[in-house]
Amino acid sequence: MRTTFLNLILLFVIVGCKQPTINKVQQAVEAQAKLLVDSGLIANEYVVLYELAINDSNHIYSIQAADCPADLKFEYPSKIIKHKDKYLCFIELDEAPMSVKEMIEASGYSGNLVVEGGGGKRWLLVVSKLGEKKILIDTSLLRGWDTYFNITELWPYFSGYVKGCPVQMGIMSHDVEVSDSYLSCNVDSIKRNLLWNENQNTTMIKNVYGQMYLKNNTDSIVYLSSSTKKHYAVVDGQDSLYLSLGDSLPIILGPNEKKN
Repeated sequence: MRTTFLNLILLFVIVGCKQPTINKVQQAVEAQAKLLVDSGLIANEYVVLYELAINDSNHIYSIQAADCPADLKFEYPSKIIKHKDKYLCFIELDEAPMSVKEMIEASGYSGNLVVEGGGGKRWLLVVSKLGEKKILIDTSLLRGWDTYFNITELWPYFSGYVKGCPVQMGIMSHDVEVSDSYLSCNVDSIKRNLLWNENQNTTMIKNVYGQMYLKNNTDSIVYLSSSTKKHYAVVDGQDSLYLSLGDSLPIILGPNEKKN
């Protein structure tokens, strides 16, 4: 009996070790996906949890009921978690994807990725960097949207959002490309010298790029010129990155017009 008991403990530890490690943001996404499955809203075998964007305060995910564990663009998950008879497939911006073999072994998938994909309902989920759920949006209830910037419910969770501002400038996601000469720097030196290195009189930033929008919230024409008040997006505490409109000026926005 004692030998059997020890064998059961060993088996439990081995099985437990196979579960992928997830952070607090992913835990919140997993919990929401499980709720959708348990409520019967997802009938498909796979649930693709696609990380669309990360900004200074939030993570934006797409929760897609699917017929295969990969994205429509053949992006493979970095981790797969089984829940009942479903598979929750995380596709993360900052995690390396599985190989095709690893994905098939973890999900039991035996179909054809070329002809299968999508297949069910879709939601958008915003989770704060602290792992707090902010909003869940059922995309089947939306009308006339072709980009995420058209979904006004998402605006408060973009970088640069200011409630009540006549002209709204929002950034869905952004990336900072560091100069090649700083690729060997450790994390502390990057934080200390990210924006400006006084000793070398240079900046570490080579390029900043991302997705942004401008929205005129008034009923009048708005003209944005070089004298227009600067807008900014906070990237990381003391390393706040100030952004202002430059090469694109002047910009003319019609009443309630939005430009991406």
